[in-house]
Amino acid sequence: MKRPFIIAHRGALDYVRENTLASIALALRLGAGMVEIDVRRTKDGVLVVHHEDRIAGMSLPIKALTWPAVRPRIQDAGLPAPYRIPTLRKVLAVFGDKFPLAIEIKSPGAEKSLIRLLSRNRGRGHVVIAPYETFRKIRSLDPTLPVHLLIHPSPRQGFLNWVLGLLSLAHLRLRGASGLVVHRAL
Repeated sequence: MKRPFIIAHRGALDYVRENTLASIALALRLGAGMVEIDVRRTKDGVLVVHHEDRIAGMSLPIKALTWPAVRPRIQDAGLPAPYRIPTLRKVLAVFGDKFPLAIEIKSPGAEKSLIRLLSRNRGRGHVVIAPYETFRKIRSLDPTLPVHLLIHPSPRQGFLNWVLGLLSLAHLRLRGASGLVVHRAL
């Protein structure tokens, strides 16, 4: 029997802190074929790997803070380095050539920084997961980067009819999507 392709959501989040170097490393050791991570942009353009819009104990969202304001908070968390919130640059430096990452963009404005970072890691199988507006910006800046369109279906719409009617495979290809990711569909 063919082994299924496993994408580890935020790494091995059931075992160690999600979206960390330790979580990604453990997902790789457990046999994941790809790891999905969440990326947010700081006010000064640094891409950090974090799901929530705020870092615990900070009142402002990540997008309103500069990297120098965020960095000490991450380093002073009392956790060993592999369990702290990393930058995307660090994740790519450690894992970029080991296996593919599915990078979900959580905040707008990260497109140019993301493309710059990924341009050094082409051919590794990395994909970007983005909502429609971010998807469009990435497509206009770099039509060759694999981007999967992220949708959040409304329960009122009749999910299957909506997907089949509006997002047929032909429609996705015309829009330049390399795939479709449905968030909490069923």
